[in-house]
Amino acid sequence: MLPPCAHDPEGLALLMACKENPLDLAPRLILTDWLEDQGEEDVACCLRESMAHDGCMVPLPTHVQERWQPLNGCDHGWLCLRPVADTVERKLDELRDCRWFCSISLTDLSETLARKIIRECHAINQVVRLATMGYWTAPEEPCNGPRLDWMSDLTFNSPLIEESDVLALSQNSFIKPLSLTVGDAQHHRHGMRALFEAAWLPNLRQLRLGGELSCWVDFARYLTRKKLNHLESLSLGGPGGRMTLQAIIHDQAAPQLRRLALRNMGIDAEDILSEFPRLASRPLESLDLSGNPLRCDGLRAIVIWPGLSSLKELCLRRIGCKSAALAELASSRQSANIRILDVSDNRGLDEEHLNGLESATMPVLEKLRMSDCELTAASMARLVESGLLRSISSLDLSKNRIGKPGVRHLANAGPLKITELDMSENFIGEGGLIHLAGYAGLQQVTRLGLDGNGITPRGLAELAFSPHVSSLRHLWINNNNLIGDYGIRHLTTSAWLPGLQELSIIQTGITDTGLRALVDSPNLGELQSLNLWGNPITDAGADMLANCEALKSLTDLCISQEHLTDRGMNALRNSPYLQHTIIHW
Repeated sequence: MLPPCAHDPEGLALLMACKENPLDLAPRLILTDWLEDQGEEDVACCLRESMAHDGCMVPLPTHVQERWQPLNGCDHGWLCLRPVADTVERKLDELRDCRWFCSISLTDLSETLARKIIRECHAINQVVRLATMGYWTAPEEPCNGPRLDWMSDLTFNSPLIEESDVLALSQNSFIKPLSLTVGDAQHHRHGMRALFEAAWLPNLRQLRLGGELSCWVDFARYLTRKKLNHLESLSLGGPGGRMTLQAIIHDQAAPQLRRLALRNMGIDAEDILSEFPRLASRPLESLDLSGNPLRCDGLRAIVIWPGLSSLKELCLRRIGCKSAALAELASSRQSANIRILDVSDNRGLDEEHLNGLESATMPVLEKLRMSDCELTAASMARLVESGLLRSISSLDLSKNRIGKPGVRHLANAGPLKITELDMSENFIGEGGLIHLAGYAGLQQVTRLGLDGNGITPRGLAELAFSPHVSSLRHLWINNNNLIGDYGIRHLTTSAWLPGLQELSIIQTGITDTGLRALVDSPNLGELQSLNLWGNPITDAGADMLANCEALKSLTDLCISQEHLTDRGMNALRNSPYLQHTIIHW
């Protein structure tokens, strides 16, 4: 039963305005503010969080789900039904005529259930965002499909469907998407040709396409004949796509392009020098060239590219660059507007320990991702000395080798603005975690990743009782099998546990004994997500979880089946406190 505000004419009018401008965040933010004014602060919070990153599915708190049945989550600012088979099947009848039902993914459901939703659930016509493997039509009804009058964002996973479904999609006159994602299109070349002839294709504002040579040939031919005048975001991935790049640039096929991703397409430094100058006339704000063999020469070509000055986001994962070229980028005045920089998976980046970064001039940089770059403690010292961290709110240093000395350098960095910190798989050990626990900058950190660091109970105790940890909401300490039951006891008495919303303790050596300490803690009131995967939890532990009233706010529970019997699994399924919890086995 939806709350009274869901039937308010003003709210429904605001919802309709969102559907009429489905790719514009502004109407959704206005609707979110209105819901907050109606006393739905928790719903508003989830909607805002889901809008922070496209594709971010945020579960509604359990007490909110009770009011907003059958909806149970938020997807990029839309209320949604999260894709869990038994949950969906239970709620099909409740979905009829639910105008607030705006998003669903069918990709994890059985073909039978997915077809049932598409063909029998009237509320599917209210959906704005849909991810599907197909199932548009019954085989004997190739021209009939759902109307989907409001559907504007479609993810179409073509390798898992029949070519006839691709044809049906392109021929369905009721479907008019503004955003289209198609994966691995080479599996259905004839179907993709039909898709490129769909009457609605020129109206797309977002297109994500993966494929190989045959797909790019067809798409390049399309671009030479027709323009995508409304296209703002284009993402292409797969070998052989350089001809598509040339078609886009030479024919001005997408004059309004603002976001461009060209991943794993064989683009090199020569392409940047010869082709990219023509792109400078577009209002590009985001560029992703991950997986291309650019190396240092390619990165230097980007530094002198006129279009660099307009970029706010630059992603250069796995391009083979080294520290000297990165220093040139970070020191260039052209890069002064970049807010998000991702140079992860560049194994040679630590050459000379990030030499040259002392002259970095990226004054508005907010998110820096340097995962899997073989950074060392010396690299960390150079990074701290540079100006790159001055305005950083999100820092990803996972899968490096900074160790205990590197953590010490960070702890001595002075006041920073970091709210998200990932230091997973850095060999920091007990000593490193003790240094981190003494870092005054932890006061602002809300998300902390410490996976795979050899953390001991003593180290976890230092973090648990650190006077600097006050805002922590999400903690990942996975794959630290030394923690065990003794370590988890320290966690349950920490001063910041009452505010924790997500706790992931995969493969930490916790048994039913440690779980008992956790469920007996009086400080679990805010916990929404608990991941126990890979720990030897038995039926006795399942009973503890099922009878723990403190877990009534839990929306997600992950637990291994290996040590459970049907009795333990049924205890969790039938728990009076986990009725709105999605259980992942």
